[in-house]
Amino acid sequence: MIISQMFILFIVASFGGWVYECIYCTINTKHWQNRGFLHGPICPIYGAGVAAAYGLFRLLPLYVPKADIGTDTAWWKIFIICAVGSAVLEYVTSYVLEKRFHALWWDYSKVPLNINGRICLPATTAFGVAGVMIVKFLIPYISAIPANDHPLINEIIALCLMMVLGMDIAITNADLSDLIQRIDAVEKEFNERMESGVVLVQEGPAAVAAAAGNAARNAAETVRDKGREATLRRQMELEDRKNALLAELSERQKYNLRSIRELRLRSSGETDRKIKLTARSLQEAMMKRITADAEATEDEARKAVDDPLLTDTYRDKNEENDEKQ
Repeated sequence: MIISQMFILFIVASFGGWVYECIYCTINTKHWQNRGFLHGPICPIYGAGVAAAYGLFRLLPLYVPKADIGTDTAWWKIFIICAVGSAVLEYVTSYVLEKRFHALWWDYSKVPLNINGRICLPATTAFGVAGVMIVKFLIPYISAIPANDHPLINEIIALCLMMVLGMDIAITNADLSDLIQRIDAVEKEFNERMESGVVLVQEGPAAVAAAAGNAARNAAETVRDKGREATLRRQMELEDRKNALLAELSERQKYNLRSIRELRLRSSGETDRKIKLTARSLQEAMMKRITADAEATEDEARKAVDDPLLTDTYRDKNEENDEKQ
């Protein structure tokens, strides 16, 4: 009976937390924010906090009369207990979600007096104040509700809510795992394509040196053009792949994708300017590398003109490469 009441309270408080999070974040961003990592309209961390406060300040005094705690406890004691408890709960939840799903649903890195971006003093203080309000006003109101009058109804409601929550957790777990795998696949493809571009850049000097005499500069321009075209082609292909992936995602998956991206960006230690580095800047960096290598080898190609034997060797290699292509 008590478990059913506690679970119903957990769900109701989780829903209230979700409403608060959505309203607060929507006002800040001026765009609708469907908060929480589950598909359903709940934020379980709020439900866990309220359920813990109810068990500590209401149920514990009933079963442990000697416990010097209850709804009539001094407000400053309640504040300290709720603030410390919320900090522990928030830190542990953030750590577990990050390790399990490789995502970041909240980040206090830019808030003063934070610990690893997981908790911060302003938020902890706010949760402590909220704990005082809950213990002093909400819990006495809940305790006055005659829940024991219909125990069977409470059991049925609790079981139905448990079933729905279990399904939501299973779906969310599978959804996030699939999303992470797809992101890793795109990232792997990106790295492979960029590696092929690096190989092309590294082979550029040899191609330029293989061109003797007056063809040296033309060969250098050819390498630059090929590198530029290859980079642009890769950029377009990756952009199409990204758009196709985004088109297949649901709104919840897009929200989770932003959470995953926030963690990866924070873990990389880059600044906002470096975070916004696009494929265009990468292309420009590759072009500079190609140009520098090409110019560095023009002298070698010109020297090859003075050596007929070396020139014939380069010419033969070029003809062999053309035949293979």
